Amino acid sequence: TQEEQNTIHAIMNAKQGGSARWNDNRARSIKHRISVHCLEEQRCRCAYCESLLTKGGVQIEHISSKSITPDFVFEPDNLVVSCSCCNSPAIKGDKPTIEGNVDPLYSNNSFCIVHPRLDNPDEHIKYQDSDRTLLDISRCSDKGRNTIALFHWDELSAFYTRAANAIIRRNLSVDFTTLIIEISTYPSTL
Repeated sequence: TQEEQNTIHAIMNAKQGGSARWNDNRARSIKHRISVHCLEEQRCRCAYCESLLTKGGVQIEHISSKSITPDFVFEPDNLVVSCSCCNSPAIKGDKPTIEGNVDPLYSNNSFCIVHPRLDNPDEHIKYQDSDRTLLDISRCSDKGRNTIALFHWDELSAFYTRAANAIIRRNLSVDFTTLIIEISTYPSTL
């Protein structure tokens, strides 16, 4: 809405760091709407590993870290929902994802990992099976291999997660509307 845009503009003009901008209390309801929108758009799956998201494990993720690129804190293409594992400090955290110098126009930047909004993951990450369990790293692009390395998807625990996700996709009927209400972050009621 225009009111939300005005709020974001006021927050961005405060010239604070990315975390301070994101944590500004004026943005709470906006972040809730972002969370719900991303959950709907991503069908309650992590933007990176595609795991079904559950209550307590959902985070709004900044593809390019808010500490590195504070001007992209509310950039729609920079915001997705992810699981707490993929967005953990030990995995992605604040690691840089933009190659080279940062362009003020978000879409002009080159990303060193598969960008969940700007790239087609299937063009970069290849699998040996239709369940998307066994990676075929030799057929992956450089960007795909960078993504696999960043998220540790070549480790045995990630293989087990992909295998479990395949079983869930085949056997689980999900009421996404109910799930979104249950797991969305930044609820509008305080």
